[in-house]
Amino acid sequence: MMIFDAGFGVEILDTVKKIGIGNVNSFVHRMDHWLEIMVENADFLQNIFPGQILEYRRDVTNNEVPPNGRIVNFPLHPKPNHLINKQWIKQNWR
Repeated sequence: MMIFDAGFGVEILDTVKKIGIGNVNSFVHRMDHWLEIMVENADFLQNIFPGQILEYRRDVTNNEVPPNGRIVNFPLHPKPNHLINKQWIKQNWR
């Protein structure tokens, strides 16, 4: 997960427009992968806040979020609305 100042990325967006999103998608699966390639020396929030930004499939086991977890990133499937019967989703997803 990356965070940017407002207005950042105009050059990257211009590159995407020039190349074409279809061509970008032929090399990377998602736009965030493209950003990881294009942005040099980016600060990743996972490194700044270790153990607090989690991946659902990797870090949430037995439907339990580790105690230090603050943000859970979901894959394309499932999304939080697919897991609404889980107590931690009921308590935290808004």
